[in-house]
Amino acid sequence: MSSAPAPKKSLGQHWLHDTTVCERIARLGAPTPETQVFEIGPGAGALTAPLLARGCTVHALEMDEEAIEHLEQRFAPEIKEGRLVLTRGDGRNLVLPPGEWFIASNLPYNVGTIIFLNLLEQRDRIAQMILMFQAEVAQRILGSAGARSQGFLSVLTALEWDAKRMMRVRPGAFQPPPKIMSEVIILNRNLELSGWPTPREDFRTFVDAAFRTRRKTLRNSLSISGYPKPIIEDTLERADLVPTIRAEQLEATDLAKLFGLFPADSHKKVRNQG
Repeated sequence: MSSAPAPKKSLGQHWLHDTTVCERIARLGAPTPETQVFEIGPGAGALTAPLLARGCTVHALEMDEEAIEHLEQRFAPEIKEGRLVLTRGDGRNLVLPPGEWFIASNLPYNVGTIIFLNLLEQRDRIAQMILMFQAEVAQRILGSAGARSQGFLSVLTALEWDAKRMMRVRPGAFQPPPKIMSEVIILNRNLELSGWPTPREDFRTFVDAAFRTRRKTLRNSLSISGYPKPIIEDTLERADLVPTIRAEQLEATDLAKLFGLFPADSHKKVRNQG
């Protein structure tokens, strides 16, 4: 078997090598041989190995050719048996096959947020996600109303997922060690939650605009993003919200309701401007 390739800084790679951490992650959500696992960015295969050991069939997406060559050699028997399916590709534009997927990933720091947003757009094909982020991003995903961490990511997450922090991972678990802590979170799809209002792309635009300038009021932030001031003021009044309120003071469901009070074409105009 070939040795693992050196992590590439240009791809934001930090190989997870702590076997205890990998086994703990693989146990989260208790995947079984019947579970369809999709791993984004397997790298050297540290998390892939314990997932396969649980009897799961793993579909792994990797864009690094050296990592793919290593995985093909390391897991040649599992690939031959059909228990590991390797695909070349980029998680930022991944389109999941139909089904109910269990997502597991140590996401690259430099594009982890982009990949996460892509996964949120495909919630109908995902039952559960076990994801590792840099700690700051994980905290933004788990933020709640009134907290400094409340923002774009936490609002989109809270409307469709039950999210929970599971473990912190120290830099020494990686090669090379990053300069920051990492956190693993688990997200379970909750169909009883209200969900994003539709059109989904317009709601995402609205939430992004609401938090675009965090130190400003919601009214000013929306105005800077392109929403007409008269429409903003009229809508806030109809929602019984004071003009000085900030987006982080509102619950995710409040922002979803506010979105629905705006004229539909106002969201589309802002989205097209972006």
